[in-house]
Amino acid sequence: MSNPRVSSGQPSTPLEASVEIKPVDQEAEPNASEMEIGPRILTERDRRYIDRYTVRTRRGVDKHTENLPLNVRIRRGIESVNRRLVYKILERTFHNPPITKRIPIEKARGIFIVPIGPAIGDMVVALPLFHAIRRRNPSCRIGTLISERSKGLVYSDPAITHTYHFRNKDDVRHYPEIARARHDGFDVVINMNLNRMSEFGLISNFISPKGFKVASSHARNDLYRIIYNHLLPYDRNSMHLSQLGLEMLGAAVELGTPAKQWESAPRLAIPEHIRGRIQGAISKELSQLDADWYIHFNPQARNPSREWGLDNAFEFARKFSERYERGAIFFTASPVQRPAVEEHIRRLGLSRVCFFPTSYDLLELSLVSEYSRLIVTPDTSAIHFGTLSGKPTLVLWSDPEFLPMEWLPLQVPSINLAPERRGMPVPTIPVETVWQAAQKLLDGAWTQTATTYGLEPEADPLYQASTGSESLSSLIARSAVPRVFTKDGISVPLSSPTIAPHVIL
Repeated sequence: MSNPRVSSGQPSTPLEASVEIKPVDQEAEPNASEMEIGPRILTERDRRYIDRYTVRTRRGVDKHTENLPLNVRIRRGIESVNRRLVYKILERTFHNPPITKRIPIEKARGIFIVPIGPAIGDMVVALPLFHAIRRRNPSCRIGTLISERSKGLVYSDPAITHTYHFRNKDDVRHYPEIARARHDGFDVVINMNLNRMSEFGLISNFISPKGFKVASSHARNDLYRIIYNHLLPYDRNSMHLSQLGLEMLGAAVELGTPAKQWESAPRLAIPEHIRGRIQGAISKELSQLDADWYIHFNPQARNPSREWGLDNAFEFARKFSERYERGAIFFTASPVQRPAVEEHIRRLGLSRVCFFPTSYDLLELSLVSEYSRLIVTPDTSAIHFGTLSGKPTLVLWSDPEFLPMEWLPLQVPSINLAPERRGMPVPTIPVETVWQAAQKLLDGAWTQTATTYGLEPEADPLYQASTGSESLSSLIARSAVPRVFTKDGISVPLSSPTIAPHVIL
């Protein structure tokens, strides 16, 4: 993989403070083709696939609200029976004894990380594992699966030495890639994909037949212990997925120095030419809007049912324009959704509000977040960019009775909001409530990472930047958030005094 010269990717201070935004020479302004990521990274075919995926996903049904039809329930019942039969065969095929002695990090020749999926955020939460390994063993091979949607995030990251294209289980083109990973040789496979434990358990065994295979817990642990050497007891909704991944890594590899809380915060490697280009574009846009700083508003979600709605967003924009005289709002959206958002903004006619275009290069979008003062979003991908940039993040969720702890902002000021009751649409979240939350974050009245809903949330120490110097394992042990599976396959709080003594850690 090509690794051009990169910056550290560390978050910057607000624009008008110490970040130098260079003015753009009008004659040197990059044209549209130059703003696109190079063809070596994302081909035209990749871009068409991303557009098709975005449109197809937005036309689908939100899995959190659908009622499964009878034929689906019947099929899943049959799969459950077949699964037991298949695992009887696998038990005779694989030999994965429990880990009794971890591999010292300095002796690890190769470690393979399976992200939780092919999406943007799935790769972001795996970044801390790559960097924790590289800090401790610069010569270790580090491999991972990439997709059209995620590879733009890591093409400049020197920590990752081997990448293998994997779109989904129905794409036969990934089989040669998995065979190539087996040939390259890895001592450890960390499977962060907790949605398809069986499939990626089999892939992990193929990549590293004699190596350590590690995943997190599941209600079907009795089966999955056949294809993994170690299963952590934690439910996926126990902590941020980057934290969970680091705990998986520590279960197979003796890291020497325990992973600290600060190591769980992901960081991107961004080439200087991309950074300079986006800085110049931001400077030009702010000058045209007669503004000194801006917030990044992403109105688009993976599924439209999770969106707050452009009418609400623009009512929020009116309040913002009246309150902050030198502030602007940069709206962003995926390339295929750009025309609709731009048209709404044109009709809006507000000063200091614009659509800020970015290409398919996700590093550009990350920089838009990095140089902002606040990110507002209903989508988890923008949440991760807030975490990457270290900037305050305001999230609009769809379910007031369930907060996905694995996807929350991490170690940044944040507030989570949701409709008043389950089943109510996201646009029912009052504009005034969102406006109050934004002011609390912009004005510094709330500076912690929220781990519950509302304008007066709780802030568990497991998610805070203030605990950055503490070991991750010690924070997990004293946190009220983590959940574990009992021997009966029931997920319960780790802090439960009647359950915890029976949990095998």
